[in-house]
Amino acid sequence: MRWTSAPTAAAYVITVDGRVIKTKSPSYTFKPGSLLAGAHRISYAAETTPRRQSRTTTVTVKYDHQAPKARLSAPKASGEKMEVSGQALPGWSVSVRGDELQLDSARRFKTVHSDEETLPVVFSHPRHGRHYYLRRSANK
Repeated sequence: MRWTSAPTAAAYVITVDGRVIKTKSPSYTFKPGSLLAGAHRISYAAETTPRRQSRTTTVTVKYDHQAPKARLSAPKASGEKMEVSGQALPGWSVSVRGDELQLDSARRFKTVHSDEETLPVVFSHPRHGRHYYLRRSANK
C-alpha cells in the first residue's frame, strides 16, 4: 500500500480496522496472509505538526487457493509401478509420455506407469501454452 500524496514526515501510522502499524515510509507491504479475506478499512497518518491524515479507504482481500493451472500429487512408487495423480483447471489437458489422460467430472486424473527414473507430465492450454513437470520416482 502507498499513500501517494503523503507529506514528508519522520514516521507514519497505518490504521487497519483499528489495528495500528508504525512505519518510516508512506508505503507498506503486508506479509502474505497477514490480512484475512474480506473488506478492511485502512488509513494513513503522517506524524507531523499538525498531524495530517489520508482519507480512509476500503480494501477487499480475496485469496485464490487454486493452483493457476493444476495440482500434481507426488508420485507413489510400489514395486515397478509409479502412480501420478492430480487435477487440471478448465481448459487444460494433461498428457504423460505423449498420451492424453482422461479427466473425470472434477477434472482429476490418475495414471500408473512403469517405474522409470523420470516421468514427464505435460499440462497444455490453447492460450497459455505447455507447462512441463518432471516427476521422479520415490524409489530413485
